[in-house]
Amino acid sequence: MLYKISILLLLIFQFICSAQLKPGCINAALGYSNIANEIDPFSIFNNPAASALASNPSTAIFYSPAPFGLNELSSKAISAGINTKLANIQAGYSLYGYELYKEQKFALALSFDIQQKFLIGISAIYQNVSIKNYGNDWAIIFLLGGIYRLTDNFNLAFTIFNPNNTSYGNENNQIPVYFEAGLAYKISESAQLTSALHKELNYPICLTVGFTYKFLRWISFYGGYKNDTEIFSAGLSVSYSDFTISYGVNSHSQLGLSHLFGFQFGMDN
Repeated sequence: MLYKISILLLLIFQFICSAQLKPGCINAALGYSNIANEIDPFSIFNNPAASALASNPSTAIFYSPAPFGLNELSSKAISAGINTKLANIQAGYSLYGYELYKEQKFALALSFDIQQKFLIGISAIYQNVSIKNYGNDWAIIFLLGGIYRLTDNFNLAFTIFNPNNTSYGNENNQIPVYFEAGLAYKISESAQLTSALHKELNYPICLTVGFTYKFLRWISFYGGYKNDTEIFSAGLSVSYSDFTISYGVNSHSQLGLSHLFGFQFGMDN
């Protein structure tokens, strides 16, 4: 019983910090700094503007079976998108937790390309949380994002999560409100630097940084760091034709390792 209570408390703590639990193996491997890239298969949960330039239909899957060695914290997500003449349309679903505590998200996003210079997007997320013996509740949350292509090699980005401060029931501040500003700088054809500042209301600013190096055009290496929770991360992806398989690992200073897996089809790999 004590073990289950401890797990439940940890799950609730993770839920309160849910802004840090974003789907995407590559994004995690980059320390969650990847909000300014123009192509992101899980942009629906990270920055909805980041799929506006995708010309191909896409499907992506993310799975982390036992973060910090706990099966109860497993996380799964799927995203699919298609481009039309007016906008890129994405749909996504994520599942976090287990029978004592479960969080589900259903998302729909639209993104627009304004003269290939300014990309904007909005995600509408239906979020449901269920705690055993306590019931469940739901809320609809919005995520707004934009990317400005300053040069061919340099992007600036911003996101606003939950701008209307939606919460569950009559309780305030159960769902975080946060802002992000980020950049992506293409150092060369093979290397890219990403960084983002994350500010959640009532909490200090968090800095994330990431580095990508592409080897032989079809193998990419990733590294990242997130300073508020002292997480170091790394990853590897292999691409062939329209397919990409990725693996990542997060190393928390106190909680240990988390393994992450991803599969992507399409979205201009």
